[in-house]
Amino acid sequence: MFSTAAKSTAAATRPPLPAMPTFDRFELKTVLGRGAQGTVYLATDKRLERQVALKTLNAGADPAAAAQQLVEARMVSGLQHPNIVTLFDAQQERDSTYLVYEYIDGSTLSKMIRERGHLPAQQAVKLAIDVLRALVFAHQRHTLHCDLKPSNVLVAADGTARVMDFGIAQRTDRRISSAATPPTSTGFSGTPCYLAPEIADGSASTIASDLFSVGVMLYEMLCGTPPIAGRTSFETIHRMAQETFDAVASRNTNVDPKLNQIVMRAISKLPADRFASAGAFIGALEDYLVPVAEPAAAGEGSSATLAFLIQRMRFKSDFPVLSGAVSAINRIVASDREPTSKLTNINLKDVSLTNKILRIINAAHYNRFGGSISTVSRAVSLLGFDAVRNIALSLVLFEHLQNQQQAADLQDIIGGCFFSSVFAVELAKSVGRADAEEMAICAMFHTLGKLVATFYLHEEAKQIASVAATRNLSDDRAAREVIGVTYSELGAGVARHWNLPGEIIDSMGACDDAQMSSSVYDHQPARVFASCATEMANLAVHGDADGRKANLARIMGKYAKSMKITPEAMSHVVERASERFKTDTAAIGLRCRTKKLTREASYIAATMRGDDAPIDADITNTGQTIGAAGAVASDGASDAVPGEIAASALPSADDRRAQLLAGIQDITDTLAGEYDLNQALRIILETIYRGARFDRVMLFSRAPNGLSMICRHAFGRDGERLVSEGFSLSLEPARTVFYGALSRGADVAIQDVGSAKVAPLMPAWYAKKLGARGMLLLPLMVKNRAIGLIYADCTEAVVSFDEADLRLLRTLRSQAVMAIRQKDFG
Repeated sequence: MFSTAAKSTAAATRPPLPAMPTFDRFELKTVLGRGAQGTVYLATDKRLERQVALKTLNAGADPAAAAQQLVEARMVSGLQHPNIVTLFDAQQERDSTYLVYEYIDGSTLSKMIRERGHLPAQQAVKLAIDVLRALVFAHQRHTLHCDLKPSNVLVAADGTARVMDFGIAQRTDRRISSAATPPTSTGFSGTPCYLAPEIADGSASTIASDLFSVGVMLYEMLCGTPPIAGRTSFETIHRMAQETFDAVASRNTNVDPKLNQIVMRAISKLPADRFASAGAFIGALEDYLVPVAEPAAAGEGSSATLAFLIQRMRFKSDFPVLSGAVSAINRIVASDREPTSKLTNINLKDVSLTNKILRIINAAHYNRFGGSISTVSRAVSLLGFDAVRNIALSLVLFEHLQNQQQAADLQDIIGGCFFSSVFAVELAKSVGRADAEEMAICAMFHTLGKLVATFYLHEEAKQIASVAATRNLSDDRAAREVIGVTYSELGAGVARHWNLPGEIIDSMGACDDAQMSSSVYDHQPARVFASCATEMANLAVHGDADGRKANLARIMGKYAKSMKITPEAMSHVVERASERFKTDTAAIGLRCRTKKLTREASYIAATMRGDDAPIDADITNTGQTIGAAGAVASDGASDAVPGEIAASALPSADDRRAQLLAGIQDITDTLAGEYDLNQALRIILETIYRGARFDRVMLFSRAPNGLSMICRHAFGRDGERLVSEGFSLSLEPARTVFYGALSRGADVAIQDVGSAKVAPLMPAWYAKKLGARGMLLLPLMVKNRAIGLIYADCTEAVVSFDEADLRLLRTLRSQAVMAIRQKDFG
């Protein structure tokens, strides 16, 4: 089961071992490996005259381990496969239980990685495929491994990977009891840095969790280390669940985007985002080893081109992250249950995204509201769900398509998309429409086909641009000639793949001059606004001075009558859009030719008013871009924006208090006027979650029957699931910290729930259901009666708060009580 190389290493580094046990049939030669429960020996089977690996229990091992070893024997005995180490026999002799495995002349995968640092991509992929083939076979027989890691994979002399040690395996058709599955020191079975996040949260092992472990192994083969490695098991589990994994390609620049995407999908935090089966995982890796076919020739049909584009997008590292985020944000639009909470939770999972959302909101609306906005929940209550959703979508879309090889071409398209979005908002407001934000999002995605084609089919996109320019064709007509499908059709196909709303998809078609009429506007307003905004943005992007007046006349002739807008009013729309565009792109650091575009917009506005000079004479530099940090290179202006929230994972005491104080002010402003109680409570919870850097914050309120507290709102780890499941706390008298806090109205802060003093006071369900190490309880009391509870926890330990911090947290609790009382008794 282990290699001769492992044998020599063990002999050179370990102290002398106790005398080896003796068996009638087997002659033990040397130790191949040792673990907490057992030892593996190289042995000779005297009856069959062959070498074997014999696994025994250590003296004094847990008696339950013997039973578990027989569980392993029963499971592995039915797993006869070229990529699984074969179990020959299981025996008991002289009160000893032992397993007899085939002996593999080779090395463990962990030893190979230690010696080489990392493996070549082709070799790593082939080894991963071997492991996955073993899993296909095991999973078909309803067996999960549950502890896949490099030390449990042997690489034979011929390069074949063989999986071993099903010691904590489970059947997929039943859950093995805790007594039958020896836990690690963390309380979970498995090795922390290979353990799927949902297992650490108390969920059962699944096929998806086995595949996550293979993904981590492949990551380690390519990079030399797993994505996360903490100093302790608690730290590792916490970081695996909470931290964003570095891309493989960021640690090993030789890993191409296609393989990077496969690995990052395999180690997605959510099981649903991973491969559906070991076979699907193998398929992706085999596609990597054998390059995908080139696209169909022009004219072979739009479906073939779209299918090829989707296939190529699957293997680009940006696409899974981008499409997953876009789809998640849009899925909640149709939700009839707390869509605001779901939107906020999606954004809060990405600290950088949250900060940028707040920066753009504060940059655009700071003066309007007389102060900064410090939480996404507050932004939703002030600006509305659609406005914040659209900001999040634009940030997600453009964030993942910047700084690529095609940067020069992408900058113009991205700038045009963003400008058309803000132009559509201002135009819709100008003509009195109440759905301005919907028009904006349709305008932003109107040229999605051209955007993704430029990113994923760059050479074809350049050819399309050349054909359009030399033959004076529209982009759509040129695209159909080159790739057999229009940009509009391509964009609609990708939008369907992303599950975008039907209104966005329907708006992607162009409005031909001959077809444009009042009836089109009445029946498809989103298409009309998106098309008008896109044409105006294209005019600003390309800066055609000679044709500006004629193009403006054409645009006004095409849209003005149905929209009932004058050239003077349209000029004001362009001016407002230009100002908002400058402010928003600076706030988020969007890479595009901002100076050039805003200059051209000022010329457009001046031309529409009949002036000879642009209104903004200071805009003269046509080549500047906004840098990644948001600073304008030409003038060195600071990118500091009122209300910006620092993205540090471990805030200083001053940063923490500043965020808590900002949230308290937000809530004070909210409670001073008319407010929705759920929105106010979400602002309070989000302030605690972000300001104090808890892993999870929940708000419980008393159930109508008075017998329990039900979780109503939550942010952070598993928050949405706990709310949807109706997670509750019993109010029946019990000697627990929860009942003590609620019955006495006492605030409780615990650094370690496992300490000798606290452990007896923790309810039996806590470790499985919540499983945090540190927590804070703030009861909501009215007339000495608990009406609710704010619960916050950290996987590792509660942040050490001083009295000033606790006063701020208690103030937030008091604001929650005030919000509830004003609505209930006001």
